[in-house]
Amino acid sequence: MANLKINVEDQLFWVWLRIYKMRNYVVENLIEIQRLRQDIKVREVLSLQMPLLNEWSKIDAKNSEALSKLTRKLHALSVRLPLVHGATIDMVSIHEEMVIAIEVMDEIEDVIIKFLPRVEIILYELTELIGMFNQELLYFEEMDESLLSIPLFTAKESSLRVHILQKTEEQR
Repeated sequence: MANLKINVEDQLFWVWLRIYKMRNYVVENLIEIQRLRQDIKVREVLSLQMPLLNEWSKIDAKNSEALSKLTRKLHALSVRLPLVHGATIDMVSIHEEMVIAIEVMDEIEDVIIKFLPRVEIILYELTELIGMFNQELLYFEEMDESLLSIPLFTAKESSLRVHILQKTEEQR
């Protein structure tokens, strides 16, 4: 009786251990599935945003270059004032010109800020249109392949009709 009790307890322990391992395995698989789903979601979001980011990097480089050129020109104009051979400067007029230059730069910044959301919307719409265009190209290629198979199917249908007529004639 004691041996039977020990054997039953051993079997019960091994069954419990198997269930425990199976539960851990199921939990690990659920965690892996959740991670893969999240990875898919991240890839979906990034796949839509990457073309926009690539386009932005091209535009950003041009804007940065234009801004640095403007800065260099303004710096050169303000530093290279002719102060040789007793030349004097009119501080008021220089100050007025610098204020005008700063106002122009502020206006440029305002225009950029004003149109940036529109540009982003247009870029997004262009990206969507390119995607739709590519999808339509695929559909047209698929349709073209389908159209090429129509004569083949027509010939098969004619052949089958002739075959059916021959069989019905043979049966008479």
